[in-house]
Amino acid sequence: MPLLPPLYAAYVDRRPEALGRFEADPWDAGTWRRRLDALAATRPLRLDAAAVAEALRAFNREIGADERAMASIDAIAAGAPVVVGGHQAMLFGGPLFVFLKALSVIRLAEDLSARLGERIVPVFWIAGEDHDFAEVGGLYALRPDWTIEKIALEPPDPERRLSVSRLHLSEAALREAADRLAATWPETEFKPAAEALLRDAVAGGGSLVQVFGRLMARLFAGTGLVFLDSDDPRLRVVERPAFRRLIEAAPAVRGALAAGAAVVRDLGFSPQLDAADGAYLFLHTEATGRVGLRFVGDGFSDRRGEHRFSTAELLAIAEAAPERLSTAAGTRPIMQEMLFPVLAAVLGPSEVAYWAELKEAFRALRLVLPPAVPRFQATVVEPSLARALEDVGGEAHRAVANPAYIEACQAAWLEAQGTARRLEERFQEIRRAIEALYAPLVAELAALEKGLGPMAEENLRKILGHVDFLAARALQAEKRRLDGAARRFERIRQLLAPLDRTQERVIGPFHFIVRHGLEAWHERWRALSLPFDGRHHLVYWDGGGG
Repeated sequence: MPLLPPLYAAYVDRRPEALGRFEADPWDAGTWRRRLDALAATRPLRLDAAAVAEALRAFNREIGADERAMASIDAIAAGAPVVVGGHQAMLFGGPLFVFLKALSVIRLAEDLSARLGERIVPVFWIAGEDHDFAEVGGLYALRPDWTIEKIALEPPDPERRLSVSRLHLSEAALREAADRLAATWPETEFKPAAEALLRDAVAGGGSLVQVFGRLMARLFAGTGLVFLDSDDPRLRVVERPAFRRLIEAAPAVRGALAAGAAVVRDLGFSPQLDAADGAYLFLHTEATGRVGLRFVGDGFSDRRGEHRFSTAELLAIAEAAPERLSTAAGTRPIMQEMLFPVLAAVLGPSEVAYWAELKEAFRALRLVLPPAVPRFQATVVEPSLARALEDVGGEAHRAVANPAYIEACQAAWLEAQGTARRLEERFQEIRRAIEALYAPLVAELAALEKGLGPMAEENLRKILGHVDFLAARALQAEKRRLDGAARRFERIRQLLAPLDRTQERVIGPFHFIVRHGLEAWHERWRALSLPFDGRHHLVYWDGGGG
């Protein structure tokens, strides 16, 4: 199984020291009613729900979200609790885990709606303010020959650290990347529909947030999932009061973040947030793009001291131009809590590890850290992969993100075969036996008549030549068999431990959609009950193909 942050591993094991860093245990059935009570108590601290919904409505219309998503936004306007999870805007949807996180948000919202008897809305938070274009502007594709290809966009403005939501990409550049991705796919009956999905997503160009949003809105049509661009200027206007609170409370919040990190360290874990020196907020400038601001002394400054603001000056920016500000890792969950009545946050392993440092910061603003539910983690095992594993005696659960196991399995399999060596030895025995039988005959024939000796020797050479020909053919057949096994092992390696990682972190949904069809893809996940236990699961694909 993949390596996980130690604090996350302790959390899913329900160890008290890890659970104690949160306000609630998500596996305790009583948590959810208590959380609803906490949300009712903190309602006055949240932003205007109708205004939040209006900003969401505008963005979701732009990306082509359907009527069920719009109905979910209406519920948000009326104050419905939400289950929220998110990620950066990844090119063409990114790896499988992004899809699985969105699916986890939807399923958890459905589960809690049924359990509590009230409407719970799923929300996917697209981190549009992030500026690491290299991280989000590329993806991996697995070719039919089991080699992995990286497909990446060139950053349109590499000199500035601009948020990805503020970088416009031409339709031509996006179409070229989409064509490169499609060129890695096998020819199947489902390929044209998958290509159409990409064409629709890149039509007219736009930012990675818009392209990602269009694609995700289509992949999750009919689920009621609402999408949010965290760098949406319309949302920034709504967030103005929240920025004021974060700026005014910066000394208390920064101190609380440092206290949370200290507790985590004292428990024997490594803090993930740089509470002392990390960014508290980000400022967007025309010249350089995104600049991290720390709270220093009685004001705010970047690391180099080139951008300095007093509290009053930063408050003035929040009032006049809130779109110039965005939250950092430690303050983003707080902003999320002020935007929505968050019933639960769906988090990945690294997120759980750093959220363990946030409890005190939430309390500093009289907020309550929401229950943290680990997202569903999975490796998809298609029928052909299952057959390949069976052929070589491999075990899928041991091979996940474990190339050493796969190599050991291959070495053991080859050692157990030993067919080539046995064939060579057998044919050598036959040659020696024939030569041993022929030697006295050659001598006897040579004595019988002078010309018979050379004739017997020539006959022996021909017989041995036939033996050698048969041996060569047999060894070629064995090589073909071993080459087939090598290809099976390569398939196993690239599907279960691609780039020495888990499948879900390298291979994207399109790998499966092209081979099985979008409807079969959706049906497989609809039929699956998601266990929110924080473990990595194997999902076996029923049916043919693969």
